[in-house]
Amino acid sequence: MDLTTPSVELLLLTMSLLLAAGLYSTSGHGGATAYLALFGLFGVVPASMRPMALVLNVVVAGFGSLRLWRAGVMPWRTLGFLVLGSVPGTMLGGLIDLPATTYRGLLGAALLVAATRLILPQHTPSDPGEPTRCVPPAALLVVGLLLGVLSGLTGIGGGIFLSPLLILLRIEDPRRTAAAAAAFIVVNSLTGLTTLAWRGGLTTLPPVTAAFAVVVLLGGMVGSWLAAGRLTLRGLRVALGIVLVVSGTKLLGEALTTPTTTPTTAP
Repeated sequence: MDLTTPSVELLLLTMSLLLAAGLYSTSGHGGATAYLALFGLFGVVPASMRPMALVLNVVVAGFGSLRLWRAGVMPWRTLGFLVLGSVPGTMLGGLIDLPATTYRGLLGAALLVAATRLILPQHTPSDPGEPTRCVPPAALLVVGLLLGVLSGLTGIGGGIFLSPLLILLRIEDPRRTAAAAAAFIVVNSLTGLTTLAWRGGLTTLPPVTAAFAVVVLLGGMVGSWLAAGRLTLRGLRVALGIVLVVSGTKLLGEALTTPTTTPTTAP
């Protein structure tokens, strides 16, 4: 897909990014899984997918982090240990050059996992005041490290996997989980962008990224407003989950049928 020439296809991609940002921001997420899925569906070159998704992640999750921090629900202890593990993990993942086919296969698998997170019913504590568990720092460091490596490799901030983990294990309540996920995404995405910049990987960032950033910011603001109004978005989550399934399957199929080619980042 040509991102430098106005077209109906580019307009459709832009509107899809707006909707994805609005949906993901309702739960404190940046939306990288959806952005990467859409980039894959519209045929964006792999070298541009990761840096663009990271930039858009910072914009949306950054706005969500600020809103949740001002609401006083940021779980600083949990977040601190997760970030201590994720920063070196993200740097490590960002230093690894994956062939385009391997990148598509890994990303496709990650999108399918994320799709189950959206499609399956959300299991949250019935009582917002339900006691949470005090998890050992070492466990949080390991979780942060693993999610950081995945983030660095694929351009996914990791929040889509962190949120269900924190809730299902009763580490944090839903509101504090959303705050932790948003801040975690911002840190991972900034670390990933820094690593790419150091290696010259931002040379593949197309100029249209600035316009996309404005669009997803608007979507993030609307999504935050909808979340505050407690709007039920179950149907939209399932629809987006289907998009992730389609794109993830498409990427996995391409990875399995295409010979190994060049890495996804600059030298």
